[in-house]
Amino acid sequence: MGIHVSNSCCGAVPGTSKGRAAGTLGPVRRTVGPSTAPSIARMPDGAVHLLGTLALFAGMTCFREPFMKYEWKKHEKALYLPKAVPAPVTVPEHAFFMIRGEGNPNGEAFLEAIGVLYALSYAVKMLPKKGDAPEGYYEYAVFPLEGVWDTAEPMLPGEALNKDALRYTLMIRQPDFVTDELAERILAATSRKKPHSLYASASFGHWNDGLCVQMLHVGPYDDEPVSFSMMQAYCAEHGLRRASDSHREIYLSDA
Repeated sequence: MGIHVSNSCCGAVPGTSKGRAAGTLGPVRRTVGPSTAPSIARMPDGAVHLLGTLALFAGMTCFREPFMKYEWKKHEKALYLPKAVPAPVTVPEHAFFMIRGEGNPNGEAFLEAIGVLYALSYAVKMLPKKGDAPEGYYEYAVFPLEGVWDTAEPMLPGEALNKDALRYTLMIRQPDFVTDELAERILAATSRKKPHSLYASASFGHWNDGLCVQMLHVGPYDDEPVSFSMMQAYCAEHGLRRASDSHREIYLSDA
């Protein structure tokens, strides 16, 4: 059942600050934990981000001490280890390898997409062992799998989720030294070494969620509506609204 974070866009209702579209607040994230924990769940259809001041973390990937391994669990707890209650957070722009798809996530295509993303991510991490460390390289822990979810057909309150109608963008964040040029080189080399048709669908790009609401979700995916309801209530209580029906999930554990 794993730990993950989801996010659905929320926006401030009245009075928006300059530089943001009126009513937009950014995605909402949620994190999920082992099914042995209390009843909070995860379901691939909605998410929440925290709306706090995460400005301190905006440059976090740039601070690193010499000869020390950069570990997201230690250095970016506000982004990846939230509490099991809704709270605000500002998510800075990050770079990702991504694959878009649709359909039931229990299918083989979904698992193969995950495999391709991890192959690309570990190809970057292992570059120094091949004597090809790029400029600015530093030791780091590979980032967790993430997914931005939406559905091709609208859902009514209380209606069962049609998993065949799901649309997703799976992604794994990359360290800040990965440039467009390096990503292209990794894509080409990995697709030659481990041929798979999905490499043609893989891409590298940047994603900026901005101001969000997030929480930790613990339990099976089918229980996720409980977490979404909590995040929706938080938004209503604080004069916020979702800017989009999509949401982000960050998978912290497969336990």
